[in-house]
Amino acid sequence: MSYKRPFLRLFFRIFMMKKLAILLFIPLLLFSCFMFSSIERRIGKKIDNCQPNTDCIVKVAEITDFQWDKMFVFAYATPFDEIEKQIGAKYGSYEEFKRQLVFIKDGKVIHQENLLTHISEPVDGAVQFDGLEYNHPLSFTPDTAVFKAQIYIVGYGDTNYRLKQIE
Repeated sequence: MSYKRPFLRLFFRIFMMKKLAILLFIPLLLFSCFMFSSIERRIGKKIDNCQPNTDCIVKVAEITDFQWDKMFVFAYATPFDEIEKQIGAKYGSYEEFKRQLVFIKDGKVIHQENLLTHISEPVDGAVQFDGLEYNHPLSFTPDTAVFKAQIYIVGYGDTNYRLKQIE
């Protein structure tokens, strides 16, 4: 019966290692959800946390976790070559019919997001930049990317956010 004892020790070690792995994984998962969530999602969370009946001010530079010189916002139908022309740099992964959010630092793309679009109505959680039109992208510096924000409901109760630049 001596073969059972090493088996129990091995079983106990494996059980404890799995338990430790789970305990280490949960904080890492929570941390990564914040760190790797989209800028659009972070803007929405910031607006959701604003006090009712007050002006909600969003400063994009406070939401990003990286340094940037310029931020570009492109409408969903902006062609790839137009984006590269506007940003003056090589553009990475382009997805047709998606809104594009691009951050530039020292003449290079350092962060980009291909944001979901529904052609006939905004997507739940979408951030709409006031004044954005097809072939007329918006560009901001960290100092000018300051907005007054509004929450509005579209479609079947989807929450959307509108940003109007404070000049």
